[in-house]
Amino acid sequence: MPNKKISLAIIQNNSEPGDYEGNIKSVEIFIEKIKNENVQLVVLPELFATGYSPNENIFNYGEKEDGKTLKWMKEKARSYNIHIGGGIPIYSKGNLYNRFYIVNPSGNLCGYAQKEFPESYCFKCNEGIFSIDTELGKIGVSICADCHFTSVVKKLQNYDIDILLMPHAWPTLKTENQDETEFASKLVQLLKLPIAFANGIGKMEVMQGLMGKLMTPNKFKLRGKSCIINSNGNIVASLSSEAGFIIGEVELGKISDEKVKVPNFSGFIHNGSWLLRNIIIPYDIWRGKKTYKKNLKKINHV
Repeated sequence: MPNKKISLAIIQNNSEPGDYEGNIKSVEIFIEKIKNENVQLVVLPELFATGYSPNENIFNYGEKEDGKTLKWMKEKARSYNIHIGGGIPIYSKGNLYNRFYIVNPSGNLCGYAQKEFPESYCFKCNEGIFSIDTELGKIGVSICADCHFTSVVKKLQNYDIDILLMPHAWPTLKTENQDETEFASKLVQLLKLPIAFANGIGKMEVMQGLMGKLMTPNKFKLRGKSCIINSNGNIVASLSSEAGFIIGEVELGKISDEKVKVPNFSGFIHNGSWLLRNIIIPYDIWRGKKTYKKNLKKINHV
């Protein structure tokens, strides 16, 4: 969809695990602030309303497909005449999925994306869904960890999408110098598309599994750094690690049809520990899938 522009906003809210009402209220405050800015699409982070709970607590926060968060999104989309996209844990056909929904200004559902590599202790691991058709264009969505896997980025290269949304709840080291914006820029280089990187801020709960032994809440947190980057790689707007919002306009579509070779470091697009990626993570995923089934049986929602 060349030469068509879109004005979008990212809301980076302080998403406290389990504080549903507080999290929703924090988003509402920012939506009210941008109501006169002619924004067409508001992008919210992964699990924006429930907070990042990578453990059995998430099973208590999961909703049905007609649940309260999706109803809230539809109501706000109608009230403010905007598209809204946000991440929700959803029960569907007896399983819990990590999904990202988009609703249009009429309050109708455009569709959803589904995380392919979710926390295996918490969500059903399944074939990912990476695009949503909207009146604005064909929107690509890659949820958090999926953005980091070589296999997913290769799939995205073959999708006919106009923009990529990257909703994250990405815990990184509190003291680390890692630049989340630099990672987002890498996706632009690989896909030749504009992107909207929407990362939450705030604390994380204890993570189940072996990775939870390494990623402890006293050392890790969600640090935000949300940004909008155009297909040329220029940062249109960005946030630090504070709650807030940004607004930016980008031109939809690929800047080039050139297919760039996707890096592959033990299955990831960036370098890292061989031991972690080839031994610890695969074992943790395998073990997590078994624990997921046990966790699911404890819940009466399904």
